[in-house]
Amino acid sequence: MIAGSQPAEKRMAILVSGVAFQGFGFLWSMVLVVMYVVQLMERGLPPPAVRPGMFIPVGTPAYTIIAFVGQARAIPTSYGYFAAHPSAAETLRTLALFVSIALWVFTFWLFAIAVLGCLWALKRPGKMGFALPWWAFIFPNVGFVVATVDLGLEMGSEGVLWVGSALTIGLVGIWLVTVGMCVRAVVLGEILWPGKDEDKNL
Repeated sequence: MIAGSQPAEKRMAILVSGVAFQGFGFLWSMVLVVMYVVQLMERGLPPPAVRPGMFIPVGTPAYTIIAFVGQARAIPTSYGYFAAHPSAAETLRTLALFVSIALWVFTFWLFAIAVLGCLWALKRPGKMGFALPWWAFIFPNVGFVVATVDLGLEMGSEGVLWVGSALTIGLVGIWLVTVGMCVRAVVLGEILWPGKDEDKNL
């Protein structure tokens, strides 16, 4: 996010460390995603109230897309390595785009599993009461929406940008529902009261 506004020498340090740590974090998250998928196959879907937590794995590949595309845009073409290798910046920008497209499809797959799991829970009224994991409807999906818009901008695709706009509208809607349900749950004493959250089994 900040690399593009920095001097060239600072920018390079930000880009190298950004790619290194984003890649490291993404690869470690894949270990957890594999465990998550194995759990789904062995034990089935989690309890209805905590199914929004199924959106959490959406965040890592989505924010990795944002990082890769943003870093590729910020490459200082007239400094250091990139000054000595003029075609490298364009090559890396193309590589970042195509790797990000592959990651987007993986992100969408995780997103679709979570959506279907939550819709399945809604088939049984009253089973999907509010719980704090509902906030997972928001943060991971913000990454998915921003990643979609970034890819639309990179590809110059009006269709992808319209998908990003539709996802944005849906995200705002689910945010309003989550805020309303959270306030309702606090008022009714269903959460944030003694014995209702992490300490309920104590």
